[in-house]
Amino acid sequence: MRLVYKWIPRWSAQQLAILEDLAFHTTKLYNIANHLCREEGFRSYVKLEKELKSNWHREYLHSHTYDQHCLKMVEQNWKSYFAESKDFKKNPQK
Repeated sequence: MRLVYKWIPRWSAQQLAILEDLAFHTTKLYNIANHLCREEGFRSYVKLEKELKSNWHREYLHSHTYDQHCLKMVEQNWKSYFAESKDFKKNPQK
């Protein structure tokens, strides 16, 4: 039997509002980058960062960590998609 400590955060209304805003803008930035890759072809993280440098959602995130991680996730997801589709062509029974 494993004992687990269960932590339930109790956020204030102001903290919840800040978290919701950050999540909203991160989601929008991810969707914009994903749309660019889907419609105009795959782009690396460096190209996405240059193209979305002046995007309002990115400027709102006031920390490079959030937008960098978000754009790196877009690149990683597209690379994973290409690898899986290549593998599916070789082994369609998977």
